[in-house]
Amino acid sequence: MASRGLRSHQCLARLLEILNELDQLDKSVFCMNHKELKEMESALATASTFVQSLMNTPPPINRLPPEILSDIFLRVPGIQKRPFRSQSPFIECAEALPLTHVCSYWREVAINMPYLWAHIRAPSLIDFSLTRSRGVPLHVIWCRENATRVESLLSSGVAVQELCCYDGSMTPDRIDYPARFLKTLHMEDCLPAGDEDVSLFRDQTPSLRQVVIIRCAHFPTNSFADLTYLCIEQCAAPIRLSRILSLFSASPSLEKLTLWEVDLQDDSGPTHVVSLPMLRYIDLKLQKVQSAEILVSHLALSAKIGVLLYGHSFSALKSVSGLIKNTTKLIVALNQDVFHAIAMGTVGQSAGVHAATQVGNPTSISGLLDIVDKAISFPRIRTLMTKGYSAFDKTKMFSILRKLTSLTALTVDNTEAWDDDILLALFWYCEDNITPLCPKLTTVRILTENIADDSTILALAEARFNQGYPISELIIESYDQVPAIEGINKFVSKVRYKTIIGEPDVPYVIRGRRTQHTS
Repeated sequence: MASRGLRSHQCLARLLEILNELDQLDKSVFCMNHKELKEMESALATASTFVQSLMNTPPPINRLPPEILSDIFLRVPGIQKRPFRSQSPFIECAEALPLTHVCSYWREVAINMPYLWAHIRAPSLIDFSLTRSRGVPLHVIWCRENATRVESLLSSGVAVQELCCYDGSMTPDRIDYPARFLKTLHMEDCLPAGDEDVSLFRDQTPSLRQVVIIRCAHFPTNSFADLTYLCIEQCAAPIRLSRILSLFSASPSLEKLTLWEVDLQDDSGPTHVVSLPMLRYIDLKLQKVQSAEILVSHLALSAKIGVLLYGHSFSALKSVSGLIKNTTKLIVALNQDVFHAIAMGTVGQSAGVHAATQVGNPTSISGLLDIVDKAISFPRIRTLMTKGYSAFDKTKMFSILRKLTSLTALTVDNTEAWDDDILLALFWYCEDNITPLCPKLTTVRILTENIADDSTILALAEARFNQGYPISELIIESYDQVPAIEGINKFVSKVRYKTIIGEPDVPYVIRGRRTQHTS
């Protein structure tokens, strides 16, 4: 660093000498011939370029290796996430162009990132994208404005890795070409009523791994194989169970399955069990309640599977109850504006049961807790999350809390108010000479919108501290700046306050950048 500073100082001193010499030149300089003036102009241009490069060098971001800078470019605000659940960002060329106008280093890095230019949507930038992407497989959003041009790319065999259409303009007759490089297909409203015996891409998609078909009149006849993700939503025509099972048999590496608003016809005959050892997540909302039970009964699933059931009766729990015997995580959503749902399953080491009820349905809530109470072993539960407020049978929840003898972490997601019945229940049982509820509880996390009164959590922390069962970590997250709770540090060794920036867009998960301060 010292030698670099010395060289910079020497360069600056020399430039100042040159400027002094120029200043001392006599007006006779104007008698110089044209060649001499051109040489001087060239020297000044070289000096100017050198100074400009010096100006661009000091910023730390310009000292980052190209690999790191290119990763940053993929995260600029203009880059858009598509609706498809597991996709990489879609990078509009128009949004990426400003990156090349900052400095020569940025321009060099950006231009040498073919992936940055391999995304096609705007018709006017297709040729530009093809040139700068240098033959890497393309990510294409098909729309009415670029349909003719994109169809010509497919017909000429250009490598397209991802193809998405959200406006219904990508009809089967326009993609009647082999797509040997296609890995991801996302279609919405693209399969209208008519000929049901239709195949996409002439059934020649050997690299296809992810298929999403939404709002279709019927499901295509393709012999999809080796899929890792299959999503079918709102299919008007019934789909035969045997057809679904044949897809599963051809895709033993399937990792995620979503079937929503699908009429599944049971034509399978004798029980035929398909093994899907890699399947980690199933999301079902079938038109017939019994269809979920029938489908699951035909599958040999891993103990690490996650199952989400929407709109099904509690009896559907029985069909997958074997998957949750060893669960260690429980999430209960109460009085929320969600579909009537039970979700259960295990995910890695944090095995989990999800349970949610319809809005304002106390009977449903009570029945839900009864089902959960009978389905899982509460002494095994180490993590509990509650979402909702003042809507459940307090006696029932109190009895459940008494069984959570191994609970170490509690998350309370109460977006309407600061106080919560779960916290109150824990506080009410904090009496001298009595073992408190959840004696192993050490971490409490609270998600809330309004902090009107912090007396409950302060009283709970003080009571457990005095009993010898202290809360060691308290995490409070809110959309507003969270004020410090006065006196809380006497009873909790670690307190963290987080401000949530951005709306959460996934149930039970808070997303967005957080700022935090710790006391």
